[in-house]
Amino acid sequence: MTNCDTCTNSSVCLSCAVGSFASVSGDCLVCPDECATCVWNATFNRIGCTSCPSGLALITIVMPTRCPDPVCGDSLTIIRPCDNALGVSYDGCDDSCQVMPNFNCTVDIVSESTLCSFTGSIVMQVISFKRVRLTNKAIMKVSVFPPLNVFKISSEAQNNALFSASMENTDVVSLSFDFNTCELEIVLEIAGQITTETPINITFTPTINLRPEYFASNNQTLTLVIDYDSEQIFFISNTQKTIANIVLYLSYAVSVLSWFLCIGGLLLRHLAGI
Repeated sequence: MTNCDTCTNSSVCLSCAVGSFASVSGDCLVCPDECATCVWNATFNRIGCTSCPSGLALITIVMPTRCPDPVCGDSLTIIRPCDNALGVSYDGCDDSCQVMPNFNCTVDIVSESTLCSFTGSIVMQVISFKRVRLTNKAIMKVSVFPPLNVFKISSEAQNNALFSASMENTDVVSLSFDFNTCELEIVLEIAGQITTETPINITFTPTINLRPEYFASNNQTLTLVIDYDSEQIFFISNTQKTIANIVLYLSYAVSVLSWFLCIGGLLLRHLAGI
């Protein structure tokens, strides 16, 4: 029989050749390339190495035992500080499989995967603040670092559960995150005067139900000071806006009436021969 070292007359393997293992069915199958010799581990329903090819070391801290090839990027982290398969910036594990600053990485010895939690503070910076023309609304865009997709935050519902914002003389209309630009967009309804000294408080709070494994500390509150050319911005209420429009239209009417009176006066002077 193939890969059989010794067998009975009925062609049943009693022992397998070196580099093979006895399967559940009793056949002798070839060990995977990473093992020099191996056995079938019924407990984990997987093959376990018993010795390794030259250049590889037998890892016994996981079961079944393994002979992983020490190549950074294969996601096997039992012989490296971390390994997130590369390709994702700021995920806590760099391209040389070393833990990045402000991250703490742990290894799951069963799945052989890395989970890195962020120990630093989420950094935010106001990059634009613009008033929506002819309204009392303003749109603020804030850059967020590290990017939230690193922490597998990918939906608007998750984003809204993580962030909250408050600002004097304003109501927050909406708060959204652009995963392409890594920008937080906050739409504000402003009812009073704001200046460069008016702060906006943005709170980032991972909850017990939302990605807490990625964050070592919660309740990170940041106070952002707006900079829009050191100018004060005045907003008016809807009532004030209505009054302003009425005054504007009355001024138009007065201007038109003045033109008519001027033309009428000239016409009368002409008829009077003056």
